Order: sequence, then structure tokens, then C-alpha cells
Amino acid sequence: DWSSDVCSSDLHHRTNIEVLRDIYAMSRCKILIHGRSAVSESVFYVNPDVVSIDIDKNTSMTIHEEISKHHRSNSDDGPPSF
Repeated sequence: DWSSDVCSSDLHHRTNIEVLRDIYAMSRCKILIHGRSAVSESVFYVNPDVVSIDIDKNTSMTIHEEISKHHRSNSDDGPPSF
């Protein structure tokens, strides 16, 4: 049925728009806490200045320690924005 293909195409287009909106919204953050995904990787192409905290990476620091470390190095910027 061709009508189900049209609806499926509209839904796919809407999903793509929503993902692009999410990428651009996340690219405005100073710090991005993320796992490994194509969406989070795309954020760094849009804004390479975003600080990456990858929760999938093996690290001895906790997320809180990583944010505190970044905040100390940029203490004149005010509190970190998320």
C-alpha cells in the first residue's frame, strides 16, 4: 500500500529533523556527558570546543571530578552550563 510508504517516509523525515535539532542543541553546551553514538560524535563536528566526558571510556575520574576539573580551568566563565 503506497499510503503506508508515504506515512513511513514522513515519520522518517520527522525523526531526522528531531535528531538534527538535538545535535545543534547539544553543540551549544560547554560540556557534553555522553556515550558513544553517531549523534554525540556529530556534536563535536558542529562545535569542536565542547568538552567531552565520555561515560563509555575507562577513566579513573568520576563525572563530577571531570566537570570540577573543567570548571576550575575556566573559573572566570561562571558555573558550567549543561
